[in-house]
Amino acid sequence: MTIFKSLLVSAALVVSASYSAAQATVPAIKVTAPTGNVSVIIGSIHAPVDGLPQPADSVLRGFSRYVVEGTGAPLTYKSRLHEQEVGAGLGTYAAWTQMLDESQRKVLIERILCHPAIAHLKGDEHANEATMRYVYALTRKSAAQAAGYAAYRCTRLGVRSRDQILEVAAQRNGVPQFGLEDPDEVEERRSAVDERIYMHQLRIAFHPSSQAAYSRAVAAIASGRYEDVNAAVDSLAANAADAARYNQVMVADRNHAWLKKLTPWLDKGGAFVNVGAAHLSGPDGLLTLLAARGYLLEVKQLPARSD
Repeated sequence: MTIFKSLLVSAALVVSASYSAAQATVPAIKVTAPTGNVSVIIGSIHAPVDGLPQPADSVLRGFSRYVVEGTGAPLTYKSRLHEQEVGAGLGTYAAWTQMLDESQRKVLIERILCHPAIAHLKGDEHANEATMRYVYALTRKSAAQAAGYAAYRCTRLGVRSRDQILEVAAQRNGVPQFGLEDPDEVEERRSAVDERIYMHQLRIAFHPSSQAAYSRAVAAIASGRYEDVNAAVDSLAANAADAARYNQVMVADRNHAWLKKLTPWLDKGGAFVNVGAAHLSGPDGLLTLLAARGYLLEVKQLPARSD
């Protein structure tokens, strides 16, 4: 499985690509519940992308709840235990880091410097925060966090992700935010992924072919061709078995678990749902699962922002 699936699912990547900034609409899915109430689902990539058409703030107007994968709640004790797992001890790089050469380590720190969470910092504060994240990632027992950082690409300062844009739009329109899962649930899923998959994700993130595959996936998001998103990101999997394993744990299992919260919200109507585009298509995709439960799904074009 490639790193890009995790980005479209729950991690983040910044990539420079050419899309029509003048596109007047953004594709989404109108969901009509068996109750007759209406909601909207939109597929995202959890990172800033240069030129990707984004929805206008007005798209949240009139909705009663903004639904995302997770609300960014503070980590619980269980989650912190996962985060604190180290390789050979604090300050000592884990054994898996030996596969990184000096040029890859340099690229990794450069991509951490471009991370949206710290890109706004200046001078020593910026450098110190990046160094701390770099050291922290490379002392973990798992390569998962380093793989996530390696997937970033620098973009123009100020470019926002769809998540950031919609979160602000929800706030401006007075729409409360709700999450489909909590930190413990996410960490439990991630820890169930075989470590060799994370190591492959880290290796492939430095390969030129990863950029092409990711650009294809983003283009598919821009046009609402969600099945092509999965095809593009799966094209860089180490093998079919690893792709299937990652998809089962990080996509299919989560989709089924989300239905417990999602379907009651859709039945009430007025929900604007924003999830990674990789969660939408396929036999265990949210669209398939909802259609099988009697929800009517229709393509809906949302107004795009002009900035």
